[in-house]
Amino acid sequence: MLTLFLKEWRGSRARLLLGFLAIVSWCIVAVGLVNRPSPTPSVLPYARSVWAGFYSSTGPMIFLAIAGLLGLGGLKSERLTGTLLLTLSLPLTRIQLYSNRLLAGLTMVVLVAILPVLTLPLLSLLFGRTDYSLLTPALFLPGFLICGFIMYCFGFLVASIFENDLTGGGVILAAIPLYRMLTETVFHGSRGAHPIAIMSAVAAPLQHLQSGSPLPAWSPDQVLPGLIAALVMLAVSAFLHSRLEA
Repeated sequence: MLTLFLKEWRGSRARLLLGFLAIVSWCIVAVGLVNRPSPTPSVLPYARSVWAGFYSSTGPMIFLAIAGLLGLGGLKSERLTGTLLLTLSLPLTRIQLYSNRLLAGLTMVVLVAILPVLTLPLLSLLFGRTDYSLLTPALFLPGFLICGFIMYCFGFLVASIFENDLTGGGVILAAIPLYRMLTETVFHGSRGAHPIAIMSAVAAPLQHLQSGSPLPAWSPDQVLPGLIAALVMLAVSAFLHSRLEA
């Protein structure tokens, strides 16, 4: 099982490295813009300025794209590369193949989600800012993990439908802004209606841990529909995997 886990890991490592590079690059841009020399000092607390630079929109969108792309690959794409027959000949059930790929991919999503928590405080220290601790970006981690799971499940489903990863990637990247536009139209801009709003806020039970300018918050009931949709997508993906023939 470990060998299969490592095989799935190797198959997605290029996307993982791309995700690391994208997140770290935007962290550098966000912190750099906040700390750039300015004739008029900012009236916002430093944590709020970093939030505006990274968490308000672009950072979450980059992460959602990465999480979705990490869901690509698997048995459907192996048919295109000609390795499907070899994989299906292994003494493993479809459920084992499915669960191993799911576990490997979700592990990568967690690693990418943790990256801003470590990178933003470190970059802030390099600029001499000691008022931005690990706790502040850690408050956003629950939202990143939940929405990353939902988006990964969507990518997992897309990979079960399309053999070509380029086609699947295009579907994922197009779905993020379309879903945001749809939910903002349906819910009239209500916060928590789409993943980016969740990821740019902190969980309501953790709101009392904030310092400085209050940040927006989301409540657990706002992520429940997305989690249910994710489980449905996983069930559909499992069904499609069970019907796949070499």
